[in-house]
Amino acid sequence: MLGPRLSECAEALNSLETRSATGVLGSIDAQKLQSSMTLFLRAEPESPVFRQVLDQYFEGATDAATDQLLGELT
Repeated sequence: MLGPRLSECAEALNSLETRSATGVLGSIDAQKLQSSMTLFLRAEPESPVFRQVLDQYFEGATDAATDQLLGELT
């Protein structure tokens, strides 16, 4: 149930014409968005929606802290 809803929310973000996650969510939640999109991209790399959010709002950059934590788990 969570997967389809998450994808639906990401698609809704992608449909907005803005490129400012801070403008949509505020600064703290924009950071959380980048982190969560990084996490879900790593978990499901074949799903393009998470990469699209990162491309639109963060110039394609993943969250370094999230990637570092994921690297420590492997």
